[in-house]
Amino acid sequence: MHEEQNKLARKQFIELRKERQAQLAVSPHFENLLHSRILMAIEKIDTLYSLNIKNIAFYWPIHGEFDLRDALLEWQSHDSNRKLALPVTQNQQALKFCSWDDKTTMKKGFANIPEPCNEEFIQPDLIIAPCVGWFFSNQQMWRIGYGGGYYDRTMDAYQEKNIHPFLLGTALELSQADHPIWQPQPHDYPLRALLTEASLYLQS
Repeated sequence: MHEEQNKLARKQFIELRKERQAQLAVSPHFENLLHSRILMAIEKIDTLYSLNIKNIAFYWPIHGEFDLRDALLEWQSHDSNRKLALPVTQNQQALKFCSWDDKTTMKKGFANIPEPCNEEFIQPDLIIAPCVGWFFSNQQMWRIGYGGGYYDRTMDAYQEKNIHPFLLGTALELSQADHPIWQPQPHDYPLRALLTEASLYLQS
């Protein structure tokens, strides 16, 4: 797919997500449903893959992404050894994840996305990455991101250190792209799991 077509497709996915998120937001049950679904997903992933998850890196929601903050704060509250982290972005570099809770002082970072002011870097057991879109190819699940390659560079950096965090994507069910319209590239990393408002997809 040509890069200009990729950009157009990403833009369409983002607009679709904003519209769908606005529809879901008016549902009195959606926030509670999402809250319980992310907690159940973490528990299931932890059990099935024997991860002993203590550190979770996630994202600050923008452009209609699922807001996981309250649910993850609840997850953290059950064990004092658990830590949450948000990405700190530097241009064209791998992400660094800094500790976060609801009392953390924030600053505007890359693209004006809030980032923690502290420098307590966390090595995540689980990385939750937002997806603009997603698709199946070669019996694997793939993430369509914003095109900056930050999560791919981050996974590269961990692989070089022989560190293998579990990669969980979040996306709307209807943002699945048709194959072979979108093809995985050599630098792409497959998702180990994907959480939508309707399903939890797990990779073996």
